[in-house]
Amino acid sequence: MMRPAVYTPRKGSVALRAIAFFKANPGEELTSNDVAVKFSVSHHSVHPSLKPAVDAGLLAKVRRGKEVAYRLPDLINETEAAAA
Repeated sequence: MMRPAVYTPRKGSVALRAIAFFKANPGEELTSNDVAVKFSVSHHSVHPSLKPAVDAGLLAKVRRGKEVAYRLPDLINETEAAAA
């Protein structure tokens, strides 16, 4: 039986840089605009760049009104929510 592929962000990718930023700054969130500015990428490339990391559970994507923000997953709250 084949095991599912494990996602590993590529060296220098926006996803890897974002994960490193959040690990160094626990509790921080960055909006899509913040990610674009901080990592010098197009606003339109933020979602496709971070989607694999979100899908793999390495980053969390949250709605903040009309904005989308990214952060490290909050495993305690997500586990509690899943149990409810």
